[in-house]
Amino acid sequence: MNKKKIFLNFMICIAILGAGIGTMAFLIKNKKIPKQNTPEYKGILVKTVSIKKSNYRTRIQLTGIVKNFDMVNISSEVTGKIKQINPKVDKGASISKGDLLFTIDPFNYKIAVEMAKSSYAKEKSDMEQILSQAENAKKEWKSFHGTKEPPNKLVYMIPQLDAAKANLNAKKAELRKARNDFDKTKVYAPCDGIISTENVSYDFYVNPGVTLVKIIPSERRDIIVPVPNEDLAFLIDDQGGFITREASILLSDIGQKYDAQILRLLPEVDSKSIMYKMLIRVNKFNKNIRFLSDNIFVHVNIAGKMVSDVAKIPLEALRGKNKIWIMDKTSKLKIKKVILIEITGEMAVVRGAISDGERLIISHVNGAVDGMKLREL
Repeated sequence: MNKKKIFLNFMICIAILGAGIGTMAFLIKNKKIPKQNTPEYKGILVKTVSIKKSNYRTRIQLTGIVKNFDMVNISSEVTGKIKQINPKVDKGASISKGDLLFTIDPFNYKIAVEMAKSSYAKEKSDMEQILSQAENAKKEWKSFHGTKEPPNKLVYMIPQLDAAKANLNAKKAELRKARNDFDKTKVYAPCDGIISTENVSYDFYVNPGVTLVKIIPSERRDIIVPVPNEDLAFLIDDQGGFITREASILLSDIGQKYDAQILRLLPEVDSKSIMYKMLIRVNKFNKNIRFLSDNIFVHVNIAGKMVSDVAKIPLEALRGKNKIWIMDKTSKLKIKKVILIEITGEMAVVRGAISDGERLIISHVNGAVDGMKLREL
């Protein structure tokens, strides 16, 4: 190949390379950078329910302890040995009003009655004799003196007659006492109840005033209920009286329920919890009252004030003790404070700056803050 042809081919290659470089430079200089399309943030998915406000009757739930203030102490009023004991007189046993509990040896008291009878009969006979003598003396005086009054009372034997009447009344009182002492040798239950303590045995010598049997009356049970200030506000009306006197007692361990009545607030305050104490009484018409044993804890339910403009919301929507989350009209999260009225089952009753129809968030939101963008499921 001659030199001229070689040079021509070289120049063609240079031209092609230059054209390529020029085209590349032109493309680089004039290229357009594509716009980046960032997807729009629509917010966190949440589940909501609509708020509905209404009036609500509050229910106060408290815990109380049974205190049997009316323990009946049974003792003998006479001395002697115990000769008979009712088999029912045993700790925990039920007893009925009028049931014989035990008998003191009546022998000496029976003799005392017979002796008192004899003394009374003799005194009565003596008085009748003096009365007869006085009548005869009066007739004799009138037969000799007519209507003329005697010079003194001795003529008609009035002092002797007064003394005989006084002695007869004294013997009558002695007889009454002897009979009363004899009757007291039999000791009866003064009320229906449950034997709490018994300290009697055959031939056991007893003295008056010593407690032998203790009975817990069946007629009623008293319950002391500590009440926090915030709950007491729902139980008291504007005049300081109770909204209602009715209460319900639940012994949940054995499923027993009792109707009860609120009596009053006690003057003392619980020193540990700084709460008022309320006295509630369960009356005898309740069945199985014996299960309300002394010092046992019970649940107490009381209907309180009617509260207006409250909302009943799912318990899961309550954040802490006094906050809720709202999804506002712009689909943003808004934190609101509320007042917790009470918790009932799986629901919470709250009151505050909330409106009908607002969307209450019931699902969990991590790092929830005011203004967070949301979207609804």
